[in-house]
Amino acid sequence: MNVDPSNKTGIWQKAFLNRDEDGIADFWNEHEKRMKAIIKKYISEPVQKRFSEDDVAQTAFRTFARRMAADQFEFSKHDDISNLLFTIAVNKTREKIRYHMRHKRGLDREVYLSRLVDLKESKPLPEEKEGLEEVMRLLDDLPANHQRIIELRLGGLSQAEIAIELQCSERTVRRKLAELKLMLGG
Repeated sequence: MNVDPSNKTGIWQKAFLNRDEDGIADFWNEHEKRMKAIIKKYISEPVQKRFSEDDVAQTAFRTFARRMAADQFEFSKHDDISNLLFTIAVNKTREKIRYHMRHKRGLDREVYLSRLVDLKESKPLPEEKEGLEEVMRLLDDLPANHQRIIELRLGGLSQAEIAIELQCSERTVRRKLAELKLMLGG
C-alpha cells in the first residue's frame, strides 16, 4: 500500500494497518453521523421495525475495518476512503433490506398483537380460557414447594433469591427447577 501520512486518508490508513484504536476512533467519529444519515435514507418505516441504521453502520464499519487492516484497498484521492465506507454501508443496507423483504419473512406476513387481540376486551377468549385452565390443572398437581418456586420464578426472582426466600440452598432450587422441567415436558 502507498500511504501518504501528510493527509487524513494516509493517517487513517496507517491507523487501520497498525490497529491504532485512537486513529480508528477518530475515523469513526468523523464518519459515523453521515454514514447513519445515508443509511437511514434507504430504510423505510416498516423495515425500521426490524433493524436500525445503527445496526447496519456497525456491520459496515466492521467489514470496512477488517478489510482496511488486511490492506485490501488502494486510494488515489482523499475522498476515496470515505466514499468506500459509505458504499459498503449502502450495500449492507440493501442486503439487509432484501433479506427482510424476502417472501418467507416479508413485512406483509407480519401479524401484530394489536390485530390479533382486542386489547380493550377484558374477558379471555374461549381458547385462552382453556389454555389457562390446563396450566392451572398442571400446577395444582405439583407439590406445594414446586408451586412456590414457579410463583417466585415468574415473579422475576433469580435462583439465589428464591433460595433465600425458601431458606434452602441454591443447589436445591436448581435441582427442583430441573425436576419441574422434566415434569412439564421441557
